[in-house]
Amino acid sequence: MAKVFKVTPKREKRTNGTILTPEMSVTVTTAQHVDDPFSNGAKEIKEAYMRLYGFDYKKACCSEDDFEYDKWNKVFNKETSPYWLGAIIILSIVSMIVLYFSEAQIPTVFTSSGIIAIVSAIIGVILTVFVTSILLDRQSETQKELLKEQAKTQKELLEAKSEEETLKDKGIKIYEQKIRVYSQFIKQLWGLVDKEDEITEELKKLRTICFQKLVFYLNSEQVKNISTQIEKITPENDDDKAINKAIGEITRVLQINLDPKIDVNTDLLETLYRSFKIDVDVKKPNDQQFPNDQQFKDITFWHFNMLGEKQIEEFKNNNWILNLNEYDQDWRTWKIRHQVKPNDVVFLFRRGGYGYIGAFKVVIDEEEGKCFKVLERDNYKQNDIKRFDIYDSLADGSTLSSNIFVKPIAYNYKGVGYYSVRRSTIEKMNKEESYLYLLARFGGINLPEEKKDGMGKLNENDDPKIIIDSDYFNTIKASYLK
Repeated sequence: MAKVFKVTPKREKRTNGTILTPEMSVTVTTAQHVDDPFSNGAKEIKEAYMRLYGFDYKKACCSEDDFEYDKWNKVFNKETSPYWLGAIIILSIVSMIVLYFSEAQIPTVFTSSGIIAIVSAIIGVILTVFVTSILLDRQSETQKELLKEQAKTQKELLEAKSEEETLKDKGIKIYEQKIRVYSQFIKQLWGLVDKEDEITEELKKLRTICFQKLVFYLNSEQVKNISTQIEKITPENDDDKAINKAIGEITRVLQINLDPKIDVNTDLLETLYRSFKIDVDVKKPNDQQFPNDQQFKDITFWHFNMLGEKQIEEFKNNNWILNLNEYDQDWRTWKIRHQVKPNDVVFLFRRGGYGYIGAFKVVIDEEEGKCFKVLERDNYKQNDIKRFDIYDSLADGSTLSSNIFVKPIAYNYKGVGYYSVRRSTIEKMNKEESYLYLLARFGGINLPEEKKDGMGKLNENDDPKIIIDSDYFNTIKASYLK
């Protein structure tokens, strides 16, 4: 015996250009007696959806999980109506025969008036159910037509929405393509007016990003604000707090650009940045343990920030030390004590547009027997003050006055510029491009003509003359510049 099921989609589904909605329900009759309309490959369901909605079940990759269904055993329907009509006719004939014999008073088993009443009641029930079933079938067909119209309307709306989203996506892709084209054009355009010596490579990269990306999203006020803050981030500015605040302000401007409701205090951004500082527990070697012989391949290149003009005065007095001061800190001094080693090369940076003015070889002092000298606030000899505390920092409250013993291997009082910005007093030059750039510049390679007459001189008058270990510099340059 066949079974009838009402099948309804659980949710909206879009696949391969097809659309299925919960309103698109169907009623199917299986050819066999089954408990699941999907057990025979959903044959009737596929046919019903194609017939009613033009929906391709297979193309949409549908499965039983996409639907829910209810069993509906229709006893009275178009297919069974002829049988029920025949049954009613037969019962009617039987009833007429019984009634005839009853009125003719012919002896028969059908003389009971109760039998007549029962048969009449059965016929009445069958007729009522039969008529009701036909009406329900007609109502069901009407509902199907209504649902079909609803599904058609829903499909049209979804297709219109899908088309709108497609156009929106297309607009976004066109916008992104415009940004790429404009960015490339602007990059090449600014390249026409780019001057080699004006800014560092890092700033050039930042400028490229700015004009390739940022300017297309910022308004005039935001551009003005960012420009103001960038001017504060220069190698000459040694105010760490001001620089950090400037970077925080730029971050805030970009943040507001993304969401005007978000406005984070720049001091909090600086606090967040500093919270990533990690104290690494490194085992410190003994101060006296220094290698006696270093290969050129083991040389470390260092950046050293000159604190003031007093440093150059000491050079004039033939006091070849590089001095820095610590105030309740010791990380710079730790580098001097445990990382700087003999034969390393230190590049001295001078603010004011000069860039780097000297290259020095780290040497061991004969009297001290090591390549550094540190004066501690509560532990130093008075006769060491003049030579090793050149800025009088200990009297000013510093905790350490730290020095590196050096020997000049290249010098240019006019400065040779710089490849990258470094704000720390002392740090390693891990980036190869940075120290190769300086080796070339101090060697006269790619050095502007107006700065070439400053090579090998401590000042404009070349007084006093300085003795430069040019052999060591040339060996270093030949080893690293290929």
